[in-house]
Amino acid sequence: MGVGQKYLSSILEYSKETGSMFWKKRPDSMFKSKKRADYWNEKYSGKEAGSKYCNGSKMYKRIKINGVPFMFHHIVWIYNKGLTPKEIDHINGDGLDNRLSNLRDVTHAVNQKNKRKAKNNKSGYTGICRHRNKWLSYIYVNSKMIRLGSFVDICEAVKARKDAEIRYDFHENHGK
Repeated sequence: MGVGQKYLSSILEYSKETGSMFWKKRPDSMFKSKKRADYWNEKYSGKEAGSKYCNGSKMYKRIKINGVPFMFHHIVWIYNKGLTPKEIDHINGDGLDNRLSNLRDVTHAVNQKNKRKAKNNKSGYTGICRHRNKWLSYIYVNSKMIRLGSFVDICEAVKARKDAEIRYDFHENHGK
């Protein structure tokens, strides 16, 4: 990733309460000239770092460090843990909530078990759709669809889906 915990802590201050980062005042030695150092410190020192952006249908933050863009939550993880994460999961599903208590380093497969309900969902439940006057219940595990059954009552379809989420160790927030 190219940035380490020591360097990040020399240029950024992290708030565990809010998940925000703020630029620290930088010494002249970090710049080509005193004029550039003065300009940067006047413009950025003490100000909140990072900017919002939309990745598909979800909002995140990113941050540029020495002109290189990074996912904000990855920088938060390195700043606090000193390790480059595999993939960061926002436990509560809010990509802008970068409090360390809301982040966990997971594999892609585990992260997929904590996804929000799709915006185009018509049944109101993840993994439930209408098919030939019945409710079809299904779940994806390791990129493969598993059909859980076809039900007359939507409550039965939802129960089958919830049971499968428990069986396949999905996060409790999945589909919310």
